Amino acid sequence: MSYKLIISVVPQYKGDLITNTARDAGCPGGTVLMGTETSANGLVQLLGFGDAPKEITYNLTPDDKAPAVISEFYFLLPLTNFLKPVTEK
Repeated sequence: MSYKLIISVVPQYKGDLITNTARDAGCPGGTVLMGTETSANGLVQLLGFGDAPKEITYNLTPDDKAPAVISEFYFLLPLTNFLKPVTEK
């Protein structure tokens, strides 16, 4: 059986929502790690908006369930920065 790794970077405290939704869509489980988004822009740093806590989720899912898992993510959060998934060629 072949698997796909789905990686998501979401705002703090939204990682469990992503992992639970992936599990409901057929993904056996996932991992949530804490991270920090940083900005190299000096003005943004000066204003105090340079660092933002994020959560990184890793979900390993069977190939046939990956499209269903990804489609569920579209309905969860505002998708202003949602990128298309990387696929193999």
